[in-house]
Amino acid sequence: MPKSISKMREAIFTTGLFLGAVSWFILACPLYFLYKKLILRAVLAKEAPTDQLTGKIAIVTGSNCGIGFETAKALGSRGCTVVLACRHPERGTRAEKTLNESLQSHEAKSPGHFVYMNLDLSSLESVEKFCKEYLQRYGRLDILVNNAGLNAGGSTADGFDLVFGVNFLGHYYLTQLLLPLLRSRRRCSDLKGEERKLCNEEPEARIVNLASVMHHNGHTDWLRALKAGKGIMDSSYASSKLAMVVYTYMLNGEFSKEKGVAIRAIAANPGAVQSEIWRFIPAFVQPLTASLMNVFFLTPQQGCSTSVAAACDELEKNIVYLQPYLMPSWGRLPFEVVGPYVGAQPMDPWIPGSLEEAKTSLAEVCDAAIARTLGKKDC
Repeated sequence: MPKSISKMREAIFTTGLFLGAVSWFILACPLYFLYKKLILRAVLAKEAPTDQLTGKIAIVTGSNCGIGFETAKALGSRGCTVVLACRHPERGTRAEKTLNESLQSHEAKSPGHFVYMNLDLSSLESVEKFCKEYLQRYGRLDILVNNAGLNAGGSTADGFDLVFGVNFLGHYYLTQLLLPLLRSRRRCSDLKGEERKLCNEEPEARIVNLASVMHHNGHTDWLRALKAGKGIMDSSYASSKLAMVVYTYMLNGEFSKEKGVAIRAIAANPGAVQSEIWRFIPAFVQPLTASLMNVFFLTPQQGCSTSVAAACDELEKNIVYLQPYLMPSWGRLPFEVVGPYVGAQPMDPWIPGSLEEAKTSLAEVCDAAIARTLGKKDC
């Protein structure tokens, strides 16, 4: 099938999906409002205590604005020390100052704290440098939120596709380097005999991988996704988000084989959020898109709810993916695109083809790309 016809069908499908989601939004919102007021009011979650995460350390990438900023703010307000891992020093230090001041001015004082550290996910050397500096400064890690992302074209400093390089490859290498710190958490109930007696139980560490409803539209040709120089009609954004979901399954599969390791990965879809990720939209359509976003999109404060829940809420063991909308039990699309906001609701993500093959090929492609770039045998 010619690529132009394939892209046309994809555009028609996406348009139909959006129209279906809008219809669901218009129909469901009034019903959900009544349901929430009449039934859910007594059981809505209370605000988290300000000392829930006291003594814990988190890294949130891309946290100088948007969803990342709000995620960091929420974790810090619960008592966590949050490292703002950002590319721009000026914006990072400004976010650090703003967030620390907001904690001090809040009536309910929190022991949380924010620290900016430089991280450029488009450069694998920068990722390596960040991890070395972080290890020297802190030596432990409780929560890793792989949040940073973009949807503009271009190439990374290492010659990879900019979108896939920042959204996934940089986060993959970051996580792999930090896994030894995260793996230090112990779950004593998995151990027996003398090992259990000597075990010091620790809270579960969390890895949060930011996904998107666009993962439904991704492909598992990871080499193609990594390749720079693709046209605007062949964006790797959807595949970068699918990679985040596949990587979540990959990590949990590894952790399940390691007795006594208290660590878990969860993919978080923030929903359709009015954030700076849309800053690359052409100026001539921005007035129209801004109007649509004001009506249908979530705020960054709402968009961070799935990431925060994935980072620190008590969740059932089988949950690997959270999304923020009211969802019927019998379907995903178009209901995952836009709808009544409920905070964080679990669902099963979509994986094309074999999950095992997707996991294996993803690790092989990324490890090989990192090895070629840095001249190492493994990452």
